[in-house]
Amino acid sequence: EEFHSQGFAKMDDMYMLLDELWASDGYKFNQQEEQYKEDAKLMINNYIEYLEEHPANIVGVEKKLSFTMDNCIINGRYDRIDLDSEGNIFIYDYKTSKTSQSSSQLKRNIQLGVYALGIYYDGIQIKNKILKNIYPEKLSILSLRNNDNIESSITFTEDDIAGFVDKINDTVIGISNGEFKATKNFYCDSCDYKELFCPLFNK
Repeated sequence: EEFHSQGFAKMDDMYMLLDELWASDGYKFNQQEEQYKEDAKLMINNYIEYLEEHPANIVGVEKKLSFTMDNCIINGRYDRIDLDSEGNIFIYDYKTSKTSQSSSQLKRNIQLGVYALGIYYDGIQIKNKILKNIYPEKLSILSLRNNDNIESSITFTEDDIAGFVDKINDTVIGISNGEFKATKNFYCDSCDYKELFCPLFNK
């Protein structure tokens, strides 16, 4: 956010911001902190190299989104919004993982779906004009630890968007009815509550 909002463009600028904004709190050992900082530098290198190959035309960083659906209000924040010369909107979301998502995974990615709906309903202000009632031309996840290919992208169809609307509405109804169905996945290993009341624990 600081890098783009202040108009920086070079690797040295990013390293300067890293040193300036780095917080040492929360690390148990010096070695752990050093490793995290080295990881941060790796992700910075990957991102700067990506920007050199894919120049950005940024119109928003860390921009809030808020829109109303039939039975809920959705709030969130975009990592980055770009706009090309033809008025096409591109959304970028940063991830600190090596793993890129496949096309089928992106098709089901509810976070990207919310971003698309946010642009459609809430819109984005460009100078004195608000662009809305359109969907982003492209939505991308940038996996910053991936040295080979950090960008995974998708363009949603009308059917894709309708599927996200249905999923959000179903989720809201489930929450309203107190229904919280457990889903077993890789997050279970770090869950603090699985031994207390999870119906899927040890299954």
